[in-house]
Amino acid sequence: MSTTSTSSRPRVLKGATNPDDDAKPGPNRIICSLQSTGRIGKSTVAQALISWFGFAGVEFAAVDSDGEHQTLSRWYPEIVTKLPFRETDDLLPILNQTGSMSAMLIDYPAQSTQSLLSAFAHFQAFDFFESKNTRLTSLIFASDERPAMASAAEIISTFGPRSDYIIVKNPARFQSEIFMHSQLSNMLAEYSAPTIKIGRITRTTLDHLDAESAKRSFCPPALLSSSSPGATGSSPSLKTFVIFSCRQK
Repeated sequence: MSTTSTSSRPRVLKGATNPDDDAKPGPNRIICSLQSTGRIGKSTVAQALISWFGFAGVEFAAVDSDGEHQTLSRWYPEIVTKLPFRETDDLLPILNQTGSMSAMLIDYPAQSTQSLLSAFAHFQAFDFFESKNTRLTSLIFASDERPAMASAAEIISTFGPRSDYIIVKNPARFQSEIFMHSQLSNMLAEYSAPTIKIGRITRTTLDHLDAESAKRSFCPPALLSSSSPGATGSSPSLKTFVIFSCRQK
């Protein structure tokens, strides 16, 4: 039976076991973004997933590979492992975390697409993932900035069907539909990539965040909604809301 934490910070917890012992276990997951752009919500999505996994009792690990900003390790120092990525050899200790948990979140530094793709090829990362029964989920942010779109195209072209993809829309940052009307959208449609939208955070919420942070009892609230291409209605099987909230002492 899974349990959940009652503290203000999520803990690494085990999820429910599969009652069918003879069934082949599903693959573990690595969730990350390799796009070369910053301030589009990459760390925000990682924070959302950390809180959701902790709430849902999903076994997970989190790695902060952004040695400059260290966003995840500053927000969740008790559960995030710091493994900065700066050059090819830095990927090896990150890869060695593969398969340790059902899900692993990695927050890579911005502007590192080329070096990351080179490191993935050098260490034959996808062969390693397969040996660990692990599947990569690449987050592709629907940014209208040229570097972000160019790096997204390179990631999709390089990884192809070896990765799964999720499109992440952040309307508070990008309001145009340039990305969704570009060839990138068609490329991702070939892999049935679902779309997640980062909900807007109101001024009232930001004030509440400031108050909670001042009390050092900080857990960021946000709302992510996801849908699959062609999904209609509000059935939970077609649209899922990932919510994580603050708890006051």
